[in-house]
Amino acid sequence: MCGIAGLVVSRETRPPALSELEAMVAVLGHRGPDGYGLYRDARAGLGHARLSIIDLAGGAQPMCNEDESLWVTFNGEIFNYVELRAELEALGHVFRTRSDTEAIVHAFEQWGEGAWARFNGQFAVALWDARRKQLVLARDQFGIVPLFYACGENAIVFASEVKALFAAGRLAPKFDPAALVHIFTRWAVPAPGSPFAGVACVAPGHAVTITEDLGITSKAWWQPDFTPRFARGIADLDEATDALEERLKAAVAIRLRADVPVGAYLSGGLDSSLVTALIQRSRTSHLETFSIRFEDAAFDETPQQRRMVEQLQTRHHDVLVSGHDIARHFPQVVKHCETPLLRTSPVPLFLLSDLVRGNGTKVVLTGEGADELFAGYSIFKEDAIRRFWARSPSTDWRSALLSRVHHYVGDQHDGRMWKQFFRKGLTETDNPFYSHGVRWANTAWTTRFLKRDLIADVDAAALESDLEPFRLRWKHSRRFAGSCGTRCWG
Repeated sequence: MCGIAGLVVSRETRPPALSELEAMVAVLGHRGPDGYGLYRDARAGLGHARLSIIDLAGGAQPMCNEDESLWVTFNGEIFNYVELRAELEALGHVFRTRSDTEAIVHAFEQWGEGAWARFNGQFAVALWDARRKQLVLARDQFGIVPLFYACGENAIVFASEVKALFAAGRLAPKFDPAALVHIFTRWAVPAPGSPFAGVACVAPGHAVTITEDLGITSKAWWQPDFTPRFARGIADLDEATDALEERLKAAVAIRLRADVPVGAYLSGGLDSSLVTALIQRSRTSHLETFSIRFEDAAFDETPQQRRMVEQLQTRHHDVLVSGHDIARHFPQVVKHCETPLLRTSPVPLFLLSDLVRGNGTKVVLTGEGADELFAGYSIFKEDAIRRFWARSPSTDWRSALLSRVHHYVGDQHDGRMWKQFFRKGLTETDNPFYSHGVRWANTAWTTRFLKRDLIADVDAAALESDLEPFRLRWKHSRRFAGSCGTRCWG
């Protein structure tokens, strides 16, 4: 992934200093080792640390349009840049590079704020309109790519990481104790908040506009489209399965657009194995795959990984992680996550990313997000069990099913707790709209959990290793609605 940073200053103050831009970009150097670029005028400055993936020779940033009235620095990838370019060229736009960055510039010229919804990708964009003296910060639907901003001394600063905001020297770091409430209850601070006082993130699916007088407005350009029963045109499980397969194939294919080798994470589970298999179908050469092995047998999935490697015939690499490794690297991972961590899971991902970098691979495809989209977590299994109870209230399977979801319940002996737990929500199961609530909860959980926690873990773990993880979790609003709207079978 790349790193972006910059600032816009008030009318009354001096122009952005070259030194403060350089300091911000230097902090982000681990995100983009392939070069850096700067732009500044009397009111704004943009910086970029580049990890080159598309148009290695011509994709340097910040990049401008033909008359230099629009300047952009962005992190991520616009996967459908080829189609966007063809559409924009037909409208009269002239391109000078083959990069996806230039597609952003011309798309904003053509469609303004409507451009964001046309992008199939994962992105954080900073776009400076030199004529209107206006800065726009935009982020993809699920916030896969991070972007923060804060009000500093006579300026508003922005960056891919919070620590780069402080490098400008216009504000001092200060932890927000109230953030701990969210972290200890929801694992992360909900957008647009952050663990730092005075620092905000651009909320997923939002664009923040900073006007000439440093006024700030945030506007949602995307929201999940909840379909209460079926996705449009899908009548049953077989059709839903076929539609999902086609969308997965298309999602994998478009993410293989890169001018550098693309690898894959292969944990041995269903999600990553499916993604890897789809990549292999389109390749004639060996695919590089990567996984984690754990010294603790309770967490190790090496046998499953080896079976998939043998089946898919990939060139596989793995890293063995011990408890000592996790303890040794944990402080470094906290530094990159820029938040208190309640779990150690980002540490193995960090070590896995280091393995990928050592192999010379810049891009990997991952399978994260399937449990959120398709109700794979235990919290959703409980909903399925409750629907089963509604159909068969006297079943002997009740305790056995529950123990598969909540292993600790068997240790509880207070009958009052058991009554409250088993009766929770069951008074509503004869309501014809009961399953509507389950699907609504799934949609809400998906957007909350993906936006706040899972994405932050993967990004922070990968950024130290100059790595771009492409997630299949990102969907067009139409495609995501198809997933949410498919009936909850079972």
